[in-house]
Amino acid sequence: MSKQAPGRAPAEVVRVICASISLVQGSVMDELFQMRNHVGGHGTNPVVKCALLYTSGCFAFWFEGPGPAVQKLLKRAATDPRHERFVTIHRSKGAPTLTEALSVVATQGGGGPGSFGRRVRQFREEMDRSDTVEPALVWQSLMAPCAVATDRGHALRIDRHVALVSAEDNGPIDLLRRVGELHCSPVVYQRFAGSRIHSTDVGLAYVDVRVQQHVTRIHLLSRRALPHRMVRLSLDGLDELVMIMGSRPAAAIELASGVADCVNAMARPPAICQVTDREEVAATVGRLLHRSSTWGCAMRVAQLVEAQLEHYLLGRARPLVAGLQAA
Repeated sequence: MSKQAPGRAPAEVVRVICASISLVQGSVMDELFQMRNHVGGHGTNPVVKCALLYTSGCFAFWFEGPGPAVQKLLKRAATDPRHERFVTIHRSKGAPTLTEALSVVATQGGGGPGSFGRRVRQFREEMDRSDTVEPALVWQSLMAPCAVATDRGHALRIDRHVALVSAEDNGPIDLLRRVGELHCSPVVYQRFAGSRIHSTDVGLAYVDVRVQQHVTRIHLLSRRALPHRMVRLSLDGLDELVMIMGSRPAAAIELASGVADCVNAMARPPAICQVTDREEVAATVGRLLHRSSTWGCAMRVAQLVEAQLEHYLLGRARPLVAGLQAA
């Protein structure tokens, strides 16, 4: 097998997503980190890239690489005593998505094993009907299931996806909880870790609410989470990104730089809304975003005051200033 040029991914790989029931006793997160550190401790770049998800008492595995190497890893994973009922949800050939040796995700509050099992059956049925389902779509649904369901328990689809990120260290988690309580919807918490040995994880949270006949997802992420590849995958299809600027201009500028890098990596740019009542901060950050953006005039930046943030998230208020352009 010829070696790939450094930094270059193969044009086509085998992509497989599997699921199983966890048999781990004690802290599953500790087990996941041990697995991550074991893989990262070899100091090599394995030919098969992996992502591992734990949620609702179940595991999901995503493998990408050359067919024989993926098949070998699948056989080893199927006999691992830490889980049972190992089944394949998705198998296809195509462009790779994973870039790290092993990424780890844990979702808490995404429903029980029954709801996870329904999602698994749904994707297996879709695979039987069509061969065009991309693995990233399957993974996104398993990793961040919609918390709004029909009477039959089937999760609804997200109509509007909004993300909040704060320039300060702590984002408005109280706002997320209040919106969830108002709409009788649980806040779902997530943890993400990359493959670098002993690196710390980053946390996210989201709440899904039904607004009239539509479902809105409100995602809360930290500034530190913006560069994380798997976090960015969870934001695929994002409609709006809300930047809470805070009181420190330096932190606002740092946030704008991280947001620009994140948005530039997306398939399409979300609308951006700054939450600040300081016109000079809004103007400076607006110019920085436009200068840093690869999207040019497609970059839409607006401004909102904090008092209207909750109304904006629920679709009841519009930004006060729209279409800020670079000077």
